Amino acid sequence: MTALRLSELAEAAGGTLVRGRPETVVDSFEIDTRRIAARGAFFALKGSRTDGHEFLEEARRRGAAAAVVEHVPEEVPAPDALIRVDDTTAALGRCGAWVQSESGCCYQGSMPWRARMRCRWPA
Repeated sequence: MTALRLSELAEAAGGTLVRGRPETVVDSFEIDTRRIAARGAFFALKGSRTDGHEFLEEARRRGAAAAVVEHVPEEVPAPDALIRVDDTTAALGRCGAWVQSESGCCYQGSMPWRARMRCRWPA
């Protein structure tokens, strides 16, 4: 993924940077804290069984540079930077579309979890 500043991530997500420095760079998106990378952005998705907001402390511990959230946690340790959005699932989709349009990547596959990525990098 192309690295982007938090100011760009907030704009792509349709959210507001409520904590952190706009020039901080992230280079990956993740919804599973077990796979978060340093300099990654964690999207706290709400599911039918779990709420990603419950894993903000784990995302911080694993090195997430930022988290995209629907509400700012009161007393829960979270990544240093937070971007607030109305809907984290929709924000993740918008960010994916933004990265795709910026990098020339296209995704293919019959099922989302089996999708493969093919990129055309500029010469």
